[in-house]
Amino acid sequence: MPVEVATEMLAAPKARLTGTMRRACIHARERVYISEQEPKDGVLKLTERLERKSYSQLLKWLKRSNRRRAKTQAAYMKLQEQEGIKAEVKEVLSSILDAKAHQLDSLIDGLEEEIKARHKR
Repeated sequence: MPVEVATEMLAAPKARLTGTMRRACIHARERVYISEQEPKDGVLKLTERLERKSYSQLLKWLKRSNRRRAKTQAAYMKLQEQEGIKAEVKEVLSSILDAKAHQLDSLIDGLEEEIKARHKR
């Protein structure tokens, strides 16, 4: 929840909040991180994550990613086979699935390279 919303909810004069909601608002106000660093590139983030993971964690991550990629491909094929959907809607959904597939492909490639590099050691 955004900090502004949490502050507004807590500051409202006649707010009827449950204890759980009050704690959630307080927690949302405390969790504001202001980063002085520049945003990292996606490839750099992925590289750092790959280096932190153990070999078995990499294998599990690769299996999950392959399953996600297969599901994305199945959804794409199902979308292409469906009739009665407007062409514009189909095009937008296809582009979303293409972007997701491309992202998963690059992730899988990175995982496979890291696994091969560790296996050679």
